[in-house]
This record gives sequence, C-alpha cells and structure tokens, in this order.
Amino acid sequence: MLLADGQTLRDVQVKAGPAPDRVALDRGMGEPAVVGKDEILVIDFGKTSGRAAVPQVRLLTGDRFSGKVSFPGGRRVQVGTSWGTVAVPFSWCAGIRVADKSELPEQGARDALVMSNGDRAEGEIGDVKDDRVAFKVGDTSASIELSRVKALSFARAEPPVDAAGGLQVQLDLGGGEQLTARWLGMEGGNLKLRPAWGGEVELPVGSVSRLEVKNGKLVYLSDLKPSKRSR
Repeated sequence: MLLADGQTLRDVQVKAGPAPDRVALDRGMGEPAVVGKDEILVIDFGKTSGRAAVPQVRLLTGDRFSGKVSFPGGRRVQVGTSWGTVAVPFSWCAGIRVADKSELPEQGARDALVMSNGDRAEGEIGDVKDDRVAFKVGDTSASIELSRVKALSFARAEPPVDAAGGLQVQLDLGGGEQLTARWLGMEGGNLKLRPAWGGEVELPVGSVSRLEVKNGKLVYLSDLKPSKRSR
C-alpha cells in the first residue's frame, strides 16, 4: 500500500473504518491504523492479474468487463462478471462483443454492426430486445436477429457526464477488466462503489488486484485536466 504522504505499508489488511470516508489498516499487531480514503494512493491486494482476456464490453471511459452478456431492454447491456453483475446504458458503451470468438471492433463516426459473415453495417443502433437489434440506416429501419451479429460498435463520443464527483478509484480486476467508480465506503469484505452511469455496485475485495485513488490528497500530474490550452 502507498499513502499520499509517501509511506509504504506492507502486509496490510484493509477493513471497513469507523466512518464511510475512513478505512482501517490492520497490520496484525495492536489496534488497526485508521486513515481517510483520500490519503490512499494505491492498494495492491497481491492478487495476480490473471489470464488476459478479450473483454466483452468496453466503455467510453476505457473501463472493460468480461462475462456473459445479455440485453434487458431500455438500451442497456448487462454483463455477468466473475465479481458481480453490472448493467450499463448504451450511451456509455464503446463496443459490445456478442460472439465469444470475435474481437471488440474499433469505433467510427457512426454506430455499426459487425455481422457474422464479417460485413460491417453503419447506421444507428436503437435497442436490443427479444434477441433482435433495432437498426436504422438513413430513413430505413430494420430489425436484425442478434444471432447474426458478432459485435456492436458505438460512435466515438465523450462520456455523457464528467465522472469527477466524489473520490474516484480505478480498480484492476484481473483478466483485462477495469472499473472506475466513486468509492462510497466498505461494508464487511465488500467495496461499495457508484459507477459514473449511476446505481451502486458492491464488489468483494478479494476480486480486486489493485486499487488506485485518482483524486485524493495526491494526484498524478498526468491525471489533471488543463484549465486552458497554451498557444
């Protein structure tokens, strides 16, 4: 573990603190030390990063998830990962891999469907429900069987809102997975998180390889946004 004041702590077990904004650091001797979450820079949980996998879903933020993909309607994709289930609006998605052996497609200026025969059709993706994709090309609308689609690609865009509110953490979940979210606190052995698209996620500490605080008391220069562009 690396703290914002430069301290490096080894063989520390992270536990819930006396308040949501604090955590207890148990070093196995005496009373656990209590620090603010914003005083933490990096926690390395000692879990191996695991086998690199092609993610099923990639977000506009760069976050990536792997697992069983389903479409509950309402222009959302649901991913059943090894650590829990997340449902993400299409507006946050860069690409969704439907067929297991396909690659996540590159984004273009428009939405696109990569078909099972390798063709790429550009247009506008509506919803996916009842195993069919609503797709519009110009003034023509179509309903395409999901079984004919290898991947969905969404047009290049910025995330719908700035995700800088609250204490933001980036989690390495192994196997190529990454989640960036607001750190709400800890409850038992779970991290309580609020992703930028809303809702809450409880994620077991044991599923995390590395946690990095992005906007605590120490911030990397590369993570700062310039106030204005220099000429």
